[in-house]
Amino acid sequence: MPKKTISTARNYLLRYDTGVNRRLLYLAAGADVGCSLGLFWNICDSFYLVDPGYGTSINLTIIMASLKAGTAGYMPGMKIISDGGTQGTFDGVPGCRFQVWREGNPHVRKRLCFVKSGSKIWLDSTTTHYNVVINKDYAGFEGVDADYPYTRVWSRLNYRGIFCETIAEGRSSETYGFATYQYRGFAPLFEVTRDTGVQLGFGNGFHLFQKGNNGNLAYYEEKRLELSAILGAIKEKLDIFATMIDFGPSAIEGEEGYEELHGLMSHAPKKNWKDFSKTGGFVRWLVAQLPARYSTVSGNLIFDVIGCLRIGTWGGW
Repeated sequence: MPKKTISTARNYLLRYDTGVNRRLLYLAAGADVGCSLGLFWNICDSFYLVDPGYGTSINLTIIMASLKAGTAGYMPGMKIISDGGTQGTFDGVPGCRFQVWREGNPHVRKRLCFVKSGSKIWLDSTTTHYNVVINKDYAGFEGVDADYPYTRVWSRLNYRGIFCETIAEGRSSETYGFATYQYRGFAPLFEVTRDTGVQLGFGNGFHLFQKGNNGNLAYYEEKRLELSAILGAIKEKLDIFATMIDFGPSAIEGEEGYEELHGLMSHAPKKNWKDFSKTGGFVRWLVAQLPARYSTVSGNLIFDVIGCLRIGTWGGW
């Protein structure tokens, strides 16, 4: 993925059509306003930051003071002025609403809402739709449901809306071509860094995806799960190399079911497995292992999904 600093990305996002709602949802936002208000100021009018700690472990007075002083994290050069805030409820969920504007430009006002709630409670209580959903530092780590919150936020995110997530070990990564996200209908856009170029968030950093601009107009979880079983069989078939501690043609010579692959490898340039694995012949062989009904599935996507085998690190022959 290409990388863009927050300041660059803030203006770059204007080129995308992300739907008409112009609302942002940040699940388990904590005290981080920079990845929401700072990054998406130009394309959103309302910002819903959801966290049960607001008003208790998370001090809103300190957050608003940092915005006014221009010292809020990830927001260099942005001074945000606000009114005094209004306590109230959002669809029965308690929170505090502020009117905010950039210093020197009071005519363009935004709504910044701190919702005192767990993510599930908020999603169960509202039917609000968004053009941006942020899932930063919230999932992808051990012990967290691997499919949350995709199944919950898919229908809430506009077609062409932006989905943002910190890529951690429990999620797909660039090593796998973001295949998991592509099956869910999210096309990779770019990684956002601090203005200094330093990574944002844990794991592999803060990445942006767009819903539907890769041709996927529906949530493909069912298809992904069905393919996963078949892809598991492909992985087992490739395990022969690791089992025999041999990554060359000799590992499968004479083995039933590997004749075509053996021929492809035998006639490939004698370089290494990494080079061979990326060739069209190998990808076509992978697709050929799938039932006929999957013949139209992208070969590159299939290759991405088996990325957990880390084929690129296998030895030469």
